Amino acid sequence: PASGLLLTLGGAVRLPVAQWPRLSLLAGLAVLEALALPQLRLKWPNDLVVLHYGHWHKLAGLLCECVQRPGTEPAWLCGLGLNLAPGKDFPPAAGGLPIVGLADLQGSAGLDSAWQHLRRDELAARLAVQIRSRVEALANGGLWPAAALDAALAFVGEPVTLDLGNTTQVVTLLGLTPDGGLRWRTADGHEQTGVPLSIRPTSHLP
Repeated sequence: PASGLLLTLGGAVRLPVAQWPRLSLLAGLAVLEALALPQLRLKWPNDLVVLHYGHWHKLAGLLCECVQRPGTEPAWLCGLGLNLAPGKDFPPAAGGLPIVGLADLQGSAGLDSAWQHLRRDELAARLAVQIRSRVEALANGGLWPAAALDAALAFVGEPVTLDLGNTTQVVTLLGLTPDGGLRWRTADGHEQTGVPLSIRPTSHLP
């Protein structure tokens, strides 16, 4: 109880449904921009991680999906879970990353002190507005923020383990593709792109 902020928002979005899977990245970018923590990064495709005492920790996760009832237009839903309590109160996250909460980051350089004094409903409202603003900008003809997403992506230039379904592979992460997938370099120097099932760092683990 009271250990985190759980929020779901959504509604109609004037985008081709094929583009909706990319919105988890966009929503993550919105949360990252709102919190404005210097070490906060996007862990593809839908987590927020922060470099805390030299190790990557998970701060938040997002899950976005398309839902549709018979006879209605499809709707987009985005769920956000943001850890507020100290990370020691949580079990490890999927992928082996330890957990961190905003309580652990209070007083750290760059954390806006205004966040520390908001009620949970005020925090939820600010994050919801930021997410919706990003999504609406794209739906209204704005450009996909490729440069901002690349700059926010965690583990770029570092070794990561990709889960490719029937196998795992250690590669060097290079960045994002225009459609929101990943670019990486294999051990033999070949550059590849794709959409793995998951990604986890192979360094910075405690």
